[in-house]
Amino acid sequence: MIERDHEIYWIAGFLEGEGCFGWYGEHRKFPARRTKWLGYPCVVVSQNSREPLERVEASFPGGTLRLNSILRGKEHWEYRVNNEVAIDIMVAVYPLMSTRRQERIREVVANYASRSAERLQNAIFCSAGHSRDIYGYRSSGSMRCRECLRVNAADRRARLKREEVAV
Repeated sequence: MIERDHEIYWIAGFLEGEGCFGWYGEHRKFPARRTKWLGYPCVVVSQNSREPLERVEASFPGGTLRLNSILRGKEHWEYRVNNEVAIDIMVAVYPLMSTRRQERIREVVANYASRSAERLQNAIFCSAGHSRDIYGYRSSGSMRCRECLRVNAADRRARLKREEVAV
């Protein structure tokens, strides 16, 4: 346990100087259809030497260590961690970070928590608020709530009947 604590202090110091905590991916494809679901929490740390990044990776596996570029004959390495592993790192180093970094971590964790709660809500209920425990299927193969299909069919029949009477 003492060795793990020592390692967390080293990682916190390294991330304070070389790391970046953020919410990435919101700028990606289809900005006109941008929704609150875009993006993910991310911790990125980059360095000219690979060894310190391997040390971070050993404590928090699950990210991607890659050669980012070679500038003027020097290698530039990057270790990038997304989603739950990024949140784990942020929570682990939070008390050891500067005020500015703590504020950024709070923003990212809060955004992730609200996004996760809303995704869970949407997995349980359809957009109309009906329970998604029973699904119906359309000819296109997309999953639709049976209650919504029933209500839409009744509305369509009523509209056709009104149009028929009007003619």
